[in-house]
Amino acid sequence: MYEIYVTRKVGLVFPGGFQFPIYIYPLKAVQVNTAVNDEKLKQECELLAAHKVLPELRQKLGRILVTILLDSLYANEPMFMLLESLNFEFLIVRQEDTFKSIGRKCDELDTTELYQKSYRDEEIISLHGEKIKERTVKWYNNLAVGKESFVNVLRFSEVTKDAKGDVIKEFKTEWLGTTAITKGNWRCIVARGRMRGDHEDVHNSAKNRGFAAKHDYARANPNLCLNWKLLMFVAMLIFELFSFTIIGKEARGTRSWLKFGRDLLQQLVEVSWKALNDSSILQKAKVQFRYDFALP
Repeated sequence: MYEIYVTRKVGLVFPGGFQFPIYIYPLKAVQVNTAVNDEKLKQECELLAAHKVLPELRQKLGRILVTILLDSLYANEPMFMLLESLNFEFLIVRQEDTFKSIGRKCDELDTTELYQKSYRDEEIISLHGEKIKERTVKWYNNLAVGKESFVNVLRFSEVTKDAKGDVIKEFKTEWLGTTAITKGNWRCIVARGRMRGDHEDVHNSAKNRGFAAKHDYARANPNLCLNWKLLMFVAMLIFELFSFTIIGKEARGTRSWLKFGRDLLQQLVEVSWKALNDSSILQKAKVQFRYDFALP
């Protein structure tokens, strides 16, 4: 029996900004405590699988420079030591309730005149004259996180305002990483750290925007869980492509994409299998799909 490691927590960023997320890795059930609740089991599987799969990835990738993007679950010294031993660069999100000792060290340094003057930066970005983004960044290099590991910490906050100055959106996070931070490179580090949000958003859509992606089958039938995930991602791909077509936009009208997708699914459910089987396109020996990305 296997537990299925399905995660949105780990991402690989290659030179040039190409990102590849790790989604699935199998673990034997005897390797984890299957008696715990679903959330605890999920975290245990993700931690154990990461320690097993990362050495294999390094072996397959050779000397290619790769940055590992991780969430706060992996903010611990054993993970830092593993990534360093494998020569992986990394950016790991730190939340307030994780690695509190790092937070306290940064807060202490933040009160000194040196850090207030030399280890922070600000910028304002204009967005087409209608919105602005106010960014504030602070950094703390070479902080000890144990007896053998050191990390660099980047604290980042971003406030988006409209033309009137009213706050539209606020974003705040903190990364632990291997690269020493300066005024010249913090923008690149922020851009790379935020790449993980792209496939986080994909999984959020799969979970909360109509696909109901959960780990329901992982305990009883891992193969069923894997097949369900693959079919779900294929369905998402087809729907995302359809949403960019002229006919898709016109048919949607004023409905939200979620409501539109559910209406399409309801229509599909009402079609008989015989009607689908007898459709002209399925009678062809070969079927070719083409998509025209030209704007109207």
